[in-house]
Amino acid sequence: MSSFIKSKGASKSQTKENAKYTTDKINRKLRVYCIYFPQFHAFIENDSNFYPGYTDITNLDLLIKEKPSQHYLTPSLNELGLEKITDYDIVKNKSLIQRQLQILEKYNLEGFAIYYYWFSTNSLSNTNMLMKAAIDIFFDDNTIMYGRKVYFIWANENWTSNKWFGATSNKIENNYDNESLLPNISNLLAYFKHANYLKINNKPVVFIHHPFCFTDTQLNNFRTIIDKTCIDNGFAGINLAVGNAARNFPGYTNYSTTAIKSLPYNNDYEKYIKTMDFNGDLHIINFDFDNEARMYKPSRACLHQYRNVTKKAQELILKKTLYHYNKKKSQSDLDDILVINAWNEWGERMAIEPSEQQGYYFLDMIKKYVTPFT
Repeated sequence: MSSFIKSKGASKSQTKENAKYTTDKINRKLRVYCIYFPQFHAFIENDSNFYPGYTDITNLDLLIKEKPSQHYLTPSLNELGLEKITDYDIVKNKSLIQRQLQILEKYNLEGFAIYYYWFSTNSLSNTNMLMKAAIDIFFDDNTIMYGRKVYFIWANENWTSNKWFGATSNKIENNYDNESLLPNISNLLAYFKHANYLKINNKPVVFIHHPFCFTDTQLNNFRTIIDKTCIDNGFAGINLAVGNAARNFPGYTNYSTTAIKSLPYNNDYEKYIKTMDFNGDLHIINFDFDNEARMYKPSRACLHQYRNVTKKAQELILKKTLYHYNKKKSQSDLDDILVINAWNEWGERMAIEPSEQQGYYFLDMIKKYVTPFT
């Protein structure tokens, strides 16, 4: 059995469905953006919520040492220029981001969709934007982008009393009144103006990861304010995406166990592919999910893993998604964007960048089936 396969093999239904998505039915030029997790460096909120120096990599390293197994995915030390796994620190080791951008360019992927952590209230450090040191590397004049672009996914879910983020008693959360939104929009605007930030038809692209945290009125208000602010600053408006990240991600309602068990696929990857939802402004696909590393220390009762993950299933989810894109006509600036979840979610087994176990497997598969936009 391959080190990453968690079932005996592809089912007959997977094999049959895979065969129907021929090249002519899935061929479509797309802008492929990979979700980028900027957490791989120490900062005070993680130190407080987990333990000093915590990142998903430190937890993955502990898990491997204390609970050896065949199924872990770890960064490729050779391909990423690392000596040991804990060197995966994007602030201390800035050359890591440079290497990642080189790989993007080699595989003709458009760029990264970076998680943007902004909170209107942070009682621990009084800092609104977390992980800024890592994110700002992509906007540093010394960083060579190779023509790649980045845009933000506002990861707006509260960390207060949230077991997925260490069940912190500190208030790290968002309000959605104008007083709270305006400083956030002002901060975003500074990034929008940078040449490395993605604009389509002179409209910056922003994605809201947890739109269910807003009321409809609050979301419409945010859209109106940020659109006007962009226009007032020389842009043609905003490309604000909300939609199916929530529906196509395990545990989408506050990551609760109850919500996960209520999903139609109940963490069965084959059933997940059958019930994929193609509604929303952007479509996001993931090739696996296993959060054992992230949940390992401190141990939390929120362990979730996909079952029935095979290479055939991973190929099928990509081909089925491309088939959907090929059928629909572009109606908005966002219709040519495909988001892969994720580039480097090592704590949730969703990393497509080179690994010790799989090498360039995921990138080679994407290159095989996706036609670059440019």
